[in-house]
Amino acid sequence: MEHRPEPSSSPGKVSAPWPQRWLERHRRAVDLTVLALILGYNQLALPLTAASTTQLWLLEAVSAGLGLCWLLRHHSPTIAFAVAILLAWAQLPVGPGSSVLPVDLLLALLVHHLAAARRSAISLPCAALVSTWVIAAFIPVLRMGYSRLSLPALCVVAVLWAWTAGVLKRTRRAHLAALARSTEYRLREAELRHEQAERQERSRIAREIHDIVSHGLGVMVVVADGAAATAASDPDRAAVAMRRVRDTGREALGDMRRMLAILRGEDEVPHAPQPGERDLAELVAEARGTGLPARLEMPDTLHLPAGIGLTVYRIVQEGLANARRHAGTVSSVEVRVRREPAGIVVEVLDDGGGLPAETVPTVPGHGLTGMRERVASHRGTLEAGPRDEGGFRLRAVLPWEERSEQESTEPPKSPKPETTEEGA
Repeated sequence: MEHRPEPSSSPGKVSAPWPQRWLERHRRAVDLTVLALILGYNQLALPLTAASTTQLWLLEAVSAGLGLCWLLRHHSPTIAFAVAILLAWAQLPVGPGSSVLPVDLLLALLVHHLAAARRSAISLPCAALVSTWVIAAFIPVLRMGYSRLSLPALCVVAVLWAWTAGVLKRTRRAHLAALARSTEYRLREAELRHEQAERQERSRIAREIHDIVSHGLGVMVVVADGAAATAASDPDRAAVAMRRVRDTGREALGDMRRMLAILRGEDEVPHAPQPGERDLAELVAEARGTGLPARLEMPDTLHLPAGIGLTVYRIVQEGLANARRHAGTVSSVEVRVRREPAGIVVEVLDDGGGLPAETVPTVPGHGLTGMRERVASHRGTLEAGPRDEGGFRLRAVLPWEERSEQESTEPPKSPKPETTEEGA
């Protein structure tokens, strides 16, 4: 059995580029650095724009509030942006020369973060609100002649670019998360398929072990009973019977060791050919040797694939074992294997009356269940029940297209070279 491969990396994590990983690890330091640079430049511009000390302190408060919103944006992006845009609008009535400050650059950065963290239905109106504020803030500056029209247009473009970059970042993050989920789903699906294949293989091996042990022990018990009955009157015959018990036990132990080696996943498994329809005559002859009046009807030209042949063998083996254990006194057991349009038909018929009620085992076996699973693996049908004329019938139909099997196994024929009359 195959060993399950170990995944090389965690399926739920997608490696990001190293600059992004570095920024994520040092996010707080980067935020403080950006804020320090903006506030430092803003402190140089405030004394030039404030007309009085009161205006200066108001602008200082607005700048501090915008910086605090920038630091708290990771906890609540929407609330941080709402407070920041309110502070920006409160900045306009302070004075015409102070309507635009360097600290207002944080508004564009907040739009970028909001677009990366929230869906477009929320971030796009916020970007439009900041663009409206930019136009309103530059109107007094344009009237005073401190700026040209190209500067507010450039600021609006910068806000829209910040929003676009945030949307692209959010889209890329969602795409990577979808890829991670898809990879994890495929790995999980592969693991489930592997587990299912393991369960099917273990079930198949369990059926093989059941058939081997059931048949071998059944033969050994019957032959041992015969040896015990004839030990006093015919010691030589009893000795032959016990040697047969020994050989049957050794063969069953060998087959079971091979199955257990496969079940344990051992690399070196003892090899032995699997039985098939060609071994049915020997199987029926062995049943007759144990005292079961069995007879085989099977065409000589029936050549089955290995899988179907093994299934046919196991069905007949289980049918003979059931007849030996449960049929009671029987005068005839017929094993029939034939080819029909529906497929391969396997029948095991006996005319036994069954065992007495007090000798029937209280715990049912799993022979019929195993046979149904075998037949179902070939998309076949299995019928088991009493016959109208008395006895028990086991009938299995295994679909098989002989022509398609031959065509798939025969190598393609090379075209025959044409000869001309002169060459002939």
